[in-house]
Amino acid sequence: MKKKLLPLAYIAYITVFSLLGCANFALDKISVKEEIVLPIQEIKKENLKQLDDNLFIAVTNDPQLIISIDPEQTKLRTIGYTLKQGGTGEKSMYYQRGSQTEFSEKRCVIPRDNSGKTVRYALGVKGVTKIRLDICGTAGEMIEIDSVTLNLEPKISDYFFITPMKIAKFLVLPLIFSAVLLYILELYEFYIKKQR
Repeated sequence: MKKKLLPLAYIAYITVFSLLGCANFALDKISVKEEIVLPIQEIKKENLKQLDDNLFIAVTNDPQLIISIDPEQTKLRTIGYTLKQGGTGEKSMYYQRGSQTEFSEKRCVIPRDNSGKTVRYALGVKGVTKIRLDICGTAGEMIEIDSVTLNLEPKISDYFFITPMKIAKFLVLPLIFSAVLLYILELYEFYIKKQR
């Protein structure tokens, strides 16, 4: 039994991960009623200089799009946009909840889909009041973007996105769980032997 603890711990972790992914996908599928398309002209921009209607140049290596959300009217679950030009480097999204007034690395989301020029995010939190989209990481880069879509149609692949952090958790957490369980079993066996 003890030899089977570690494989069972990994099987349990994969099972829980899969169930949570399916549950979140189903929840978002039910929650997302209709997409909200925000034209780029209506979005606050930082470190971006406008050259044309939908064409901008990054003034620094941290151009941002900032969107305020009314959590009573919009239950934000997914976000997406398409870059027709530009957008090299790392992309990320930061969010604020409730009375929070600052963006933090603790509340950072990486893209679920960053293939080609399409960028998608899936949020696993409620009550979001503001988001910041970091859309590229190169000063002087030309960026063409028409709009940002809130609550776009969820994709099942969004919920099984593998990150370095998830890999680290997969490698470490089952080890810790099986070690703790093994320790408890040994204590139990020791207690039973002592009672005899």
